[in-house]
Amino acid sequence: MDFYQRDAESKATFREKYHFSKDDKIIISAGHYIERKGIEDFAELAARMPEYQFVWFGYTNLNLVPDKIRGIVETKLPNLHFPGYISSEELREAYSGSDLFLFLTHEETEGIVLLEALAMKIPLLIRDIPIYRSWLMDRKQVYKGNELPEFESLIRQIVQGQALSLAEEGYTVAKERSISNVGNVLLDIYIKLLHADNPGYEGMVNRIKPARIARQ
Repeated sequence: MDFYQRDAESKATFREKYHFSKDDKIIISAGHYIERKGIEDFAELAARMPEYQFVWFGYTNLNLVPDKIRGIVETKLPNLHFPGYISSEELREAYSGSDLFLFLTHEETEGIVLLEALAMKIPLLIRDIPIYRSWLMDRKQVYKGNELPEFESLIRQIVQGQALSLAEEGYTVAKERSISNVGNVLLDIYIKLLHADNPGYEGMVNRIKPARIARQ
């Protein structure tokens, strides 16, 4: 979690690299160039809101995607950008320098970039799909929408500061799902299994627990 911290230097680095001004409102997303990720709606929203900058990070060989997706990536909209693949450090700078993370995926297992954005305390607007309904609440940790007009309205509210900040609640969710916390949950399961199957498990547990404490 320490890696994902917003700071003014990273914000300035990101905006300078992509030639954005300090006053630009920037909406970012990340993923492969595939329909399932919501790239079509992302591009349509850019067309509807030329006053904002839309940046999609990620890359897929254009020879492997349908013509309609290739057409989106090659579009000449001045406010729609496809920089391609970037490193984790560069993505952290992008989180720091943007005003909203827009995650329009139609189907997902969890979404690592979503958790990263939550950890960075950046505002999130996501599509309301079943995978998120049990652990991400609308207007509590994130904002959710379904249709383009709804996304457009929420984007304007969020980037203009008219929507309630959900940063701290979202960060709590990311922290709960951090690698260290998930690892500790798994460790507890293993300990219970050892207890059930091995009467001499105490010695094994005593060797494992210090490693957990050291990582916390």
